[in-house]
Amino acid sequence: MHISIHLSYSQTKNIDKQIHTRKNQMETVKNNIQHLHGEVVRPGNSLKRLSREYLSLQMNCQQQRSAINELKSSQDMSEQGLLEIKQKMEDLHYVSYDGSLMWIIDEFEKKFRK
Repeated sequence: MHISIHLSYSQTKNIDKQIHTRKNQMETVKNNIQHLHGEVVRPGNSLKRLSREYLSLQMNCQQQRSAINELKSSQDMSEQGLLEIKQKMEDLHYVSYDGSLMWIIDEFEKKFRK
């Protein structure tokens, strides 16, 4: 009878060892899964961050294009104004210098009738 108890105890001890080994293996598998999950999630997070940065850069470029277009429009208007001033200066150059003074009166005919 003693031998059968010893075998039963030995078998129980062996089963406990196997259970302990399986628990360690399961813990290792769990840790590996968590690590792999992190490896999978990290690129997704990076992609989201890069997408946000891309959209931010795209909006920044659009704002800069808009500012450049406004500056170009302002520059065109300034050039037009400069051309008008240049034309007036040229017109003044051809004005008589004999002492006669020319008056420009807006709506002369209307004022003359009054």
